[in-house]
Amino acid sequence: MPRCLNPRCQTDYPPGTVQCINPFCQCLLPEAVIAGRYCIEALIGMGGMGAVYRVNDTFEEQQVALKVISTVSGSSDLPTAIERFRREARYARELHHRNIVPVLNFGQDGHWLYIVMPLITGGTLKSLLKSEQPLPVPLAQRYLNDLADAIDAVHAHPRQIVHRDIKPSNLLIHQDDGRLVLADFGIARAMQKEQALTQRGWAVGTEHYVAPEQEHGKAEPASDIYSLGVVAYQLFTGLLPFQAVVRSHAAELPPPSTLNLALPQAVDAVVERAMELEPSRRHSTAREFADALNRAISAPPLEDMPTILTATGNANVMLRTVFPEHPCSACGQENRNTSRFCRHCGHSLADSSALVEEAFLPSLWAQSGR
Repeated sequence: MPRCLNPRCQTDYPPGTVQCINPFCQCLLPEAVIAGRYCIEALIGMGGMGAVYRVNDTFEEQQVALKVISTVSGSSDLPTAIERFRREARYARELHHRNIVPVLNFGQDGHWLYIVMPLITGGTLKSLLKSEQPLPVPLAQRYLNDLADAIDAVHAHPRQIVHRDIKPSNLLIHQDDGRLVLADFGIARAMQKEQALTQRGWAVGTEHYVAPEQEHGKAEPASDIYSLGVVAYQLFTGLLPFQAVVRSHAAELPPPSTLNLALPQAVDAVVERAMELEPSRRHSTAREFADALNRAISAPPLEDMPTILTATGNANVMLRTVFPEHPCSACGQENRNTSRFCRHCGHSLADSSALVEEAFLPSLWAQSGR
């Protein structure tokens, strides 16, 4: 007896039933066959553009992912839904890049439209994110470089595709080598030769990741750069920008490095530029963003530079060329003024000022004859 695969439904049906009749579900049931070859095994996920299943391709004898949308759904604008689905298949099949999920096959079987993709079993980037827990900086950096390459590959399409839905749930982790791959072109559109498909009642993008101009129906490549910046902020801080503002009780968005002490301060400007309200002020390409990010992360921190103090003829005058700010009395490394504990050794910074007086000032006084 087949049971609905949706964990919120799980209704039992007589043998031979192929689809759940619950109007809020309508999942395909186990053993249902699409296009004469794709046998439904498990439900992977559901969304506004249909459901995704793990299926057995009986022709190729392999498991693949099958995305399905029904043409008899209760949508009041079904032609738009169908055209969006066809565009997703067509555009994705034209894109060939190691950081983009390829389309293996697509078509229509009765009142079902379907897309066949490789089965990515490494999970989504969303599943890795925990509230207020940033990813390790090297891992976040690697994922953002992968995402930047995918976005630029999308934008390089002759029809100037804009993905319009860059978010962690559309970013999959490949099980073979851990690389990030971009999926779901359900709301992508070409900027030329085709009309926009935004209609009343259809969501364009996902709240919190959508650029301001996209909310007004004017998506452009820079809109994906904005979403990239939001994803970067979330990876580095464990918070979406609006969450960071609310939890810090700040009037402005807190720089990422103030929420993640392992993050170099130079990264702040890179991420903030990607999220500029004015599209023209953002990075021109995703690779430009990634290159700037890589430079900011690899730049030597201030505390690794030599400390040089120069005394003048007046013992009360000291020129500070490079001086550790808020240094730890245990290891001597620099910390931010707001830090209470050393980010290098964990020692309390309550006595950090003593280091300046006891370790540095006596040597200056000695040089000046005091």
